[in-house]
Amino acid sequence: MTMPADDRSFSDLVSDALAQVKALFRSEVQLAKLELSNKAVRASMAVAFLAAAAVFGIATAVMLLITIAALLTAAGVNAAASSVIATLVGAAAAGLLAWLGLQRLKADTLVPERTLRQVGKDPMAAKGQAR
Repeated sequence: MTMPADDRSFSDLVSDALAQVKALFRSEVQLAKLELSNKAVRASMAVAFLAAAAVFGIATAVMLLITIAALLTAAGVNAAASSVIATLVGAAAAGLLAWLGLQRLKADTLVPERTLRQVGKDPMAAKGQAR
């Protein structure tokens, strides 16, 4: 199989190659911007979950803990022990909400994976074009 003859000058070939590299770089930058923007939205949602956890924890913990302590005291448990048990229940609920928010903020979920994969493929594609 023979390759068709290319009548373009060396400078035209270099100019064309540079234009293709420039276009490739622009598309990679656009992909990175889009992917990082999506990751930023996910991160902001994670922060919103953490804020909701804090608001929920503060707003309802007082009433919940007072109710639990009162119920335990009415059931015959020492008042101090009732308060400790109610506090542990509140701490478990706040901990669960904080854990859910932190899971959404892990560094590996914020990495622009598609962009990194594409950037890794670009040198191979450029080598294929050079042949």
